[in-house]
Order: sequence, then C-alpha cells, then structure tokens
Amino acid sequence: MSCLPIHTTTPCKRSLLAGVLHRFPGNRADSQRQRIKEALSHAACTSFELIRLLDCYDANARIHELRHREGVGIAMSWVQQETEAGELHRVGLFFVDKEASHAAS
Repeated sequence: MSCLPIHTTTPCKRSLLAGVLHRFPGNRADSQRQRIKEALSHAACTSFELIRLLDCYDANARIHELRHREGVGIAMSWVQQETEAGELHRVGLFFVDKEASHAAS
C-alpha cells in the first residue's frame, strides 16, 4: 500500500477545468499548452486531470514544452488518483513554482 496522498477532483475544480477547455478550444499543441498554463495558474492539476478534463492527450510533452520552450516554472509531486475503473494510480500533480521559472533557451 502506497503512502502517497490520494487526490480527488472536486466539483468546483471540474467546473474550473471545463471553463478553461471551453475558452481555449482545439487539439493543437499550442492550444493544449495554453489550457494547461491557464489551469495551473488557478490550481494544481494531475496528469489524469490534464488528459481527461482538459483534453491534452500527451500532457507530459506539453509540460516539457512549457518548461523548456516558454520557461514556465512547473514543479511536480506524486499523488494517487482513482481512475474510472476504480483503481488507484500514481500520477504527477503539477503546479506553478515561481522560483523554478526561467527564461526559455
């Protein structure tokens, strides 16, 4: 049994993420980066939330691009989150870390 904290998505957060998805539509990488950046400016998000609720198919690639192309300071910690199948999975919880921000190379 893992000692990682269990993360759940509240109804309020679901609403926030639905609003972000509505305001920044599209499946292009730049649209997905914009959605992730906007969501993280309001709340920490798991990779599961980014994929399922923000429709960012390859969330880890978009996080990498935000960090290395745009210089956004994004940190991560591990949590557990339950999937639709009812199983707990270890997932990354991403959040903006202003101290980790750096200029894009």
